[in-house]
Amino acid sequence: MNRFGQSQRRKHYRPPSSIRVSGSAMRIERHHQLSGEGMYSMSAARAVLCVAVAAVLYLALTPGPAGGVIEDGTIRHSLAFLVLPWLMMAAYPRLSVWWVLAANAALGGAIELGQLWMAVGRHGAWADFALDVVVAAAAVAIGLFVRRSARLR
Repeated sequence: MNRFGQSQRRKHYRPPSSIRVSGSAMRIERHHQLSGEGMYSMSAARAVLCVAVAAVLYLALTPGPAGGVIEDGTIRHSLAFLVLPWLMMAAYPRLSVWWVLAANAALGGAIELGQLWMAVGRHGAWADFALDVVVAAAAVAIGLFVRRSARLR
């Protein structure tokens, strides 16, 4: 007991959700809220991203008709790597665009390596990997344009 009759045991201080403690300094971060027009939940965007990545991996690495939902391989790659960078930029808005591009390039490379090593039904091609990177770069550029246009409003 201290001189005010309170316990000597320290209670843990828990800062509000908008304040983060890093090292010895405190910094205030802006967080998205669920309310308001145009706002979205970060956890919902991240869940959608995880589902989309799982769907792309499943469709790309599944032999047989499930992987061939869309017949043309160029369209499949273009759709996947047009949408995935946008979802990643929405789910992680503070992430550098270079990391977004690197993550999508790594995913495209992993898919092509997986298809190379598969014994049945899929064939990896480095031209597909190049297409993935080019489409992801275009998607990031479009996403940056949209993000900057929204900030100017």
